[in-house]
Amino acid sequence: MSKVSMLSAVVAALSLSACMTNQPLGDPPPATEIERVARLAHQKTYGKPPTALQIGQLHRVPMFFDSEEYMVCLSTQERTLGPVFDNAGNQLAAEGTPFRQSHALHLKLYNDGWGSGIYRRFESRKIGQVQISDFCPGSVDSW
Repeated sequence: MSKVSMLSAVVAALSLSACMTNQPLGDPPPATEIERVARLAHQKTYGKPPTALQIGQLHRVPMFFDSEEYMVCLSTQERTLGPVFDNAGNQLAAEGTPFRQSHALHLKLYNDGWGSGIYRRFESRKIGQVQISDFCPGSVDSW
């Protein structure tokens, strides 16, 4: 490909992207749809349905490239996979101790309906350029 045709292709692509405007973020889906998407996202991410799913806050955040997106905070009931110890070696919780695991869900309207491209634990820290801790509460343990 010659330099002139390569340059023309780049200019055309930049012109097209400049003409495309960000569509304003519409109204969020109803709570039942948010719950459906959250259950499906948890199932796909962890291979099991969520236990005691609780839907929290819904936020409009600049997640990617300064465009507004929806982020949902939620939590599930989980159990420790093994014993939990502090830095001094004292056991804080036995294996199987229940706790609330906080998650964040990127809620997006696709061509075929609402869905989630990203489902992360609170401890993952970020989705895109957004700090999860700025919007969602952390996981809660009893120890």
